[in-house]
Amino acid sequence: MLKWGAMVATGLALLGGTAHACATGDVSVSFSSVSTPSPAWNPLPGGAASTAMFSVTVTRISNGNVDSARLILRDANTGSPLRLGSSGPIYTIGSSSSPSTAVVFQAGTTAASTSTYLSFALPNNGSTGTQNLTVTIPFNSAGEDFVGGAVFTEQLTYSVQCYKSNGQTTGNGLTGNAVSPSLTIPKLLSVITAGPQTIDFGTFTMTQQTLNISLKSTSSVNAAIATTHGNIMVRQGAVAPYPTNESIPYNMTFNGISVPTAGLSGQNYSRASVSGASWPLILNLPSLPSGKLAGLYQDVITLTLTAGN
Repeated sequence: MLKWGAMVATGLALLGGTAHACATGDVSVSFSSVSTPSPAWNPLPGGAASTAMFSVTVTRISNGNVDSARLILRDANTGSPLRLGSSGPIYTIGSSSSPSTAVVFQAGTTAASTSTYLSFALPNNGSTGTQNLTVTIPFNSAGEDFVGGAVFTEQLTYSVQCYKSNGQTTGNGLTGNAVSPSLTIPKLLSVITAGPQTIDFGTFTMTQQTLNISLKSTSSVNAAIATTHGNIMVRQGAVAPYPTNESIPYNMTFNGISVPTAGLSGQNYSRASVSGASWPLILNLPSLPSGKLAGLYQDVITLTLTAGN
C-alpha cells in the first residue's frame, strides 16, 4: 500500500509605480501602488484567476477650457494578447466597476483613438477625479508552461486626452509612465495521483509491479520515501524479527532513482512542468517467492513530494 503527502509553496507580488505630471500643465496624473493580488495566482491547470487593485487620479491644474479627460493605459509591447513582460502571463486591466472592459492596450495606442477608456469630469481648476482599477490575471486555460521563481514585469504608460466643454479636444494628448505590475511565478506542485494506492503482486506470479505517479509543477520536486519494514513485505501477523518464511524482500526505484532500504530524504527531481508528467514507482522482487507461509504480505511505502527551490 502506498500513501503520500504533498506540500505546496507559493509566492506572488505585484508592485505599483510613482506619480507623473503632464508636461503641458493642463492636468496632472498620479497612480497608487498595486495591491497584493488575491488569491495568489496558480498557473497549474484548474488554478483560479488573480486580481489586484490600484487607482489613478487626474487633476485639472489649468485655468483654460479643459472640461474633461479620457485616459487609457498602454503595454510596452504591440502583441496580442497582452502579457506581463514579453512572455509572462496574460493580463488585462479594467475599472473596478467593470473589470472585463479593458482600459489597457498595445503600445502606441492613444486615448483619443479607443472606444473604451476612463472618463474624468474636470469642470473647474483644481477639479480631481479618481478611478479604481483592477488588474486581472486569468487562470492558465491554455496550459502554458511557467517556471517557478521567474519574474515578469510590465512598465505601463498612460495616454490622456483633454476635452473642452463642447467636446472638442485640447492639444494632441499627453503620455507618461504609469505603474509597473510585477509577477513572480510561484513554486507549486500538484499531485494528481491522490490518496492511498495499492501495489498488488497478487499471488506472486510476476516479479515486477509499477504504479505511475501523475504530477504537475512549476518547480523541481523534492521526494522523501520511507517504508515501514525497510523494503520487505511481511506476512500479516508475523512478529519481529521476521523469519525468512514470513518475509519477502523487494527493490524499488522512483522515476529512475533507486530507493535504498533506509529510504530517500530530500531527493531532488527535475521539474514536472505545468502540463504534467507521469513518474513510475517500480517494485522488483529478486525472484518469485518460494517456501513462504500462506498469508497476506505487505509493506507501507510513504512518498512525500514537495515543491523544490
